Amino acid sequence: MASVFNDDLVQIIDLTISYSLPGSAPVRAVDHASLEIHRGEVIGVLGESGSGKSTLAAAILRLLPPNAHYNDGSIMFRGGNLLALAELELRTVRGKEISLISQDPALSVNPVIRVGDQISEVVRAHLAMNGSKRRQHVEELLRAVGFDLPRQIYSAYPHQLSGGQRQRVGIAQAIACRPVLVIADEPTSKLDASLQAEILALLCEIRKRDGTAFLVISHDPTIFPGHGGYFSETSSSLHASAGASFGAVLRERTRQPRAISGH
Repeated sequence: MASVFNDDLVQIIDLTISYSLPGSAPVRAVDHASLEIHRGEVIGVLGESGSGKSTLAAAILRLLPPNAHYNDGSIMFRGGNLLALAELELRTVRGKEISLISQDPALSVNPVIRVGDQISEVVRAHLAMNGSKRRQHVEELLRAVGFDLPRQIYSAYPHQLSGGQRQRVGIAQAIACRPVLVIADEPTSKLDASLQAEILALLCEIRKRDGTAFLVISHDPTIFPGHGGYFSETSSSLHASAGASFGAVLRERTRQPRAISGH
């Protein structure tokens, strides 16, 4: 089982990102941050609002706004630098190899499209399946994330679902193509305590079942190692040095963790 952690999946090396603002000097959000993510492990990035942790998450998939600038560093994935890929090449990575769970369930779905069709579109873009196979696959995904009546959920519109149900749909969409890495950006921040527990338990179940690696972004230390949280087995914490904007990097693995650096 320990061998699942042997391969580097993503390497973030000396990454520096700034935002240009009208009439003022650029604001540096991430300062020479370095981080390794291995297959099947959970990395938690913990920090206050505005500390740069969500910028780091979005940077991996190059989903930052136009006023963001990659000033330095690289993001290595499968031997290539994601920052050097053309947009068409990136589309083969987004959703299929690396996916994102948004912090706001309402923003992760289109309000005028049935939720099953939205998940099906992700599958259609990356996997060779005909319409009936895609439908079956999506219903299986909906059942896997906790829906007892997946056919009804498939046909529902987002406004007909609760916040917790919409977040489950977002998770189903994120895992639709069995990605090797899922980035969960504040996945429970918009949910009440009981729903938070359900969603975190679901992420742990997916990780154990599929061997998916997770990068979990949060301002809440209670869900992380050393704080009695869900991602706590065989865990230890690593603190980012002063150069990295976010507060701490927390790692769940079965072997000794290596240092996270920032200059």
